[in-house]
Amino acid sequence: MPVILLAYERMLYIRNQVQLSDDKYFEITYVLQ
Repeated sequence: MPVILLAYERMLYIRNQVQLSDDKYFEITYVLQ
């Protein structure tokens, strides 16, 4: 599913920019799944 992959890559980029905590990042990726 390319859309999910693109969203995942964008989340990685946003995480690097905002420096979210690992717990928050886990919540975001869990929702994507």
